[in-house]
Amino acid sequence: MRRALLAATVAVAALLLAGCTPAAVHPADPEPSYAGPAKVTVKRKTIIPVLSLGAEVRSDVEYQVTAPVAGTIRRGAHDQPVITAPDGTTHAVDLPTGARITDILVADGQRVAKGLPIALATETGFALVAAVEGADLLRFAVTPLSAKAQIVASGSPFDCRFLDPRPTTLPDSKDEHLMACQIPDDQPVVLGMTGTIAFRFPGATDVLTLPTLAVAGTLDNGAVTLVRGGSRSTVKVGLGITDGFDVQITSGLHEGDTVEVPSPSLFNG
Repeated sequence: MRRALLAATVAVAALLLAGCTPAAVHPADPEPSYAGPAKVTVKRKTIIPVLSLGAEVRSDVEYQVTAPVAGTIRRGAHDQPVITAPDGTTHAVDLPTGARITDILVADGQRVAKGLPIALATETGFALVAAVEGADLLRFAVTPLSAKAQIVASGSPFDCRFLDPRPTTLPDSKDEHLMACQIPDDQPVVLGMTGTIAFRFPGATDVLTLPTLAVAGTLDNGAVTLVRGGSRSTVKVGLGITDGFDVQITSGLHEGDTVEVPSPSLFNG
C-alpha cells in the first residue's frame, strides 16, 4: 500500500513540476538575502483538528474492537460483548452493519479498561484502510468525532464510518497501526484504489494560538522564542490541540505576545 501511495504522490509532484517552463527560470537573478526570523503574535482562534491520511481500498478487513467504556464484560445475545460500567449502566459494543465478531479476546466477567481490545471482527464489505505512524498515533489518544473520505477518480467526498475509533494492530502486523472506515455500498470502488481519510477530532473555540512553525514540541509542552522590549528569550509553553497549521497555547504566553518563526529548535539547529 505504501508503494502505491508513494507512486501517487510522485505522480502529483510530477504534474506540478510540469507546469514550470524554462522561461520561468531566471538563473541570473540574484538570490534573496536572509533577513532573519519572522515574527508572529499570539491570537485567539477556533481550532478544529483534522488529520488526513492516505488510504487504500480493501475487502474483508479484520480489525480489533475496543471497549467503549471501562467496566465488566459479558457475552450478550449472539455472543456480542456487553460492558457494565461501575455506575451500573450497560453498554453494548456497537459494530457497523456488515461487520461481525470473529473472536473474543477477554474472558467473560473480566474487568476491562476503556480502549482495551476485547474482540476481533471482520468487515465483510469494502473498507478504506490507512496506516497511522509516528506522532499521528498520539492524535488518537482522543477519540475522533467523525471521518470523511475521498477515493481517487471515484466521485465526491463521503461520510466514512470508522470500524473502531482506535488504531488496530493485528498478530501478523504488530508493528503496523491501521485505521479503517466503511465504504458505503453505493460508492463505486475497486480493490486497490487509493484515497484519503480525514478524521475530525474535538475542537476548541476562542483559545490562544500560534502557528505550529513557531513552536518546538508536539505534546503537552513546548518552547518558543519570545520577543519583548528588543530582547529575545526562550519561554516554555503548554500545548493543547492542533489542526496542523495552528496549535493551542494553554500556558506561558498571553494574547498579543510576539514570538519568532521558526521555533527555537529549528532556528538553532
